[in-house]
Amino acid sequence: MILAEKLIVFVIVGTALNIPFGSYRRLTRKFSVAWLLSIHLPVLFLILLRSVAFHLPVWSIAFSLASAVAGQIIGDRSPRCGLGVRRLLFRQVSPV
Repeated sequence: MILAEKLIVFVIVGTALNIPFGSYRRLTRKFSVAWLLSIHLPVLFLILLRSVAFHLPVWSIAFSLASAVAGQIIGDRSPRCGLGVRRLLFRQVSPV
């Protein structure tokens, strides 16, 4: 795979990875531990993907950060994604 194809796939994967974290961030209190983890945890995955799986050069860090920010914004503004995360986290258990 050539460098441009790797970079395009990496940006798509990075954005898709950050969408659920962005919707979860919307449900947490600002500057709490969960809020900070929802921002920084996917960045660690992107670092691993960039260096281990895709073997991208250092200048691709800018694309990594741009895809992370885009995924966080999409996840924050997507009402359907937030409802799915809210249902998953705050599921009501019906008495048997």
